[in-house]
Amino acid sequence: NDLQDFRKRRVFLVESRTAFVANTATLSPQGREFLSTLAVFVKEVPARVVVSESGNDNNVDFGIARSMSVIKYLVEKGLSADICNVGAAGMSPSENFAKTRMLEIVLLDERMAK
Repeated sequence: NDLQDFRKRRVFLVESRTAFVANTATLSPQGREFLSTLAVFVKEVPARVVVSESGNDNNVDFGIARSMSVIKYLVEKGLSADICNVGAAGMSPSENFAKTRMLEIVLLDERMAK
């Protein structure tokens, strides 16, 4: 089950070309499906959600727009906007972003985030 796989993870990396419609901040059907599953998980295991989207082109504004689309969708799926934040840069090693734009979602333990 997808939720069982999610329980073991705290950092999710998805290629942006999978999560978004090409060259837009619009979520693709696959992106919406992934985020819907993630939202169900976060409701069960409270966490702070940090979203960042970036790549080797250093287009920060584009990454912020995409990150905001993700947060808007998660809020539509029932998460509180108060637990969602945009990260300025990914927390994963930079080589993860060297060849392609990546969406990174980090779940922080709610107790540590306060």
